Amino acid sequence: MPWSNMDADHRNALLLYAGIAAVIVFVVALIAVGYYQSKVKPNHETIMTIGSRKFSVDDLATKMRYRILTGQAGDSQIVTALQLYARGQADTPVVAVIAEFANSTLTNMEHEELTRQSTDALGVNVSQDNVDTGIKNAGGLLSGANKDELAAVYRTLVLKSGLSVRDYRDIIAAQVIQQQYTQATLPKMADAGPQVKMHLIKVATKDKASTLAGQINGGASFDSIAVQNSIDTSKDNGGDEGWVAKGSLDQAVEDAAYTVPVGNLSDVITGKDGAFYLIQVNDRSDSRPLEVAQKAYVAQNLFNQILNDTKAKIGETKTLSGNQLGFIADKLSKDKNILLAGSQQQKAPASSPPLNAPGGAPTTPDTAPPTNSSPAQTQPGG
Repeated sequence: MPWSNMDADHRNALLLYAGIAAVIVFVVALIAVGYYQSKVKPNHETIMTIGSRKFSVDDLATKMRYRILTGQAGDSQIVTALQLYARGQADTPVVAVIAEFANSTLTNMEHEELTRQSTDALGVNVSQDNVDTGIKNAGGLLSGANKDELAAVYRTLVLKSGLSVRDYRDIIAAQVIQQQYTQATLPKMADAGPQVKMHLIKVATKDKASTLAGQINGGASFDSIAVQNSIDTSKDNGGDEGWVAKGSLDQAVEDAAYTVPVGNLSDVITGKDGAFYLIQVNDRSDSRPLEVAQKAYVAQNLFNQILNDTKAKIGETKTLSGNQLGFIADKLSKDKNILLAGSQQQKAPASSPPLNAPGGAPTTPDTAPPTNSSPAQTQPGG
């Protein structure tokens, strides 16, 4: 019926209905915008860029979930922290554990992506068949397994990981690249070479290194200072690195190791990794037999140097914020599979304080530890 032919009551009723409909549409739109802003948009925010490859909040959350569900969290208390977070106990120790795990995961993602973008510099060419062989190895199959056997194992591994097919293959590709580089490099290495026997202390700040140098020069034991203060893996041995092959150390540390007089304490050394070092050289040799493990350290160091060159060449940025970390923690703390994984873990020893108890906050390392999602990246003095 034309508007002009309607009586006043009919027109007013239509106007009322139209007004109500407009309000409903407006409210729904507000809810949709709010949901997008709080639940969808944060997932797509970029937290790391390596060359042209961008990684989002969701990428990090997914990889953290993968590490937890596949048992690659090591001795991290991340599941306990997420359980406490889910109960509203988001105090400083809990957040510190989540932040440490997020940063170590981001470091692994960085390592894997730089590996994939360094194939030319590494002299490695990895095919899809090579990746398939890597998947067979991960699934416990022989390299000659047929396509049906591969498909069954492949499906199981991807489902267990919680990753997309592309992300899972990317992880395997990074592992295969490093394996091929190592296999190609080790046979080319000499069976003997220069080595230095040394003690080492690694700390996060120059001021702390200077303070420790003063204590050692004042008569304190290098070993005891290392045990109490060093963040290097040698700390439990009093900083004793044993015999270290040339090419295994941070370049600045290595330069000092071959110039500091035997028996003397070095000055504070600023490493290329951003850490600060003190070393004491116990002995040096121009040529000592190289053990397999020493060759592996040298190969690993060469590999890392190539990755660092790639990073300098293509550029990298990391921008993980506190709000983004909170979004990830909220998301993972509601994941039933993660909470179930936590319920299946053994309880911590009674001597270990709970995360929300005094003394229960873990110390955040200066460099994130490697996990099984990518080959180990640690090295003496590295």
